[in-house]
Amino acid sequence: MTEARDAADYSDVVRVRIADTAKRRNQSYISIMANLDHQRTVAVTQDRDKGALGRL
Repeated sequence: MTEARDAADYSDVVRVRIADTAKRRNQSYISIMANLDHQRTVAVTQDRDKGALGRL
């Protein structure tokens, strides 16, 4: 999985949206970064704390 992530080309990413959502109701959260122009997910990380942006 690391190899695929390292080979990914994000040079066309200009506008992103960051959102968080619960994986299950009343459970742990995930944060999602999405490319708005191509409508695809760029990154996902656990939690929605202050460190989530750095991990994305």
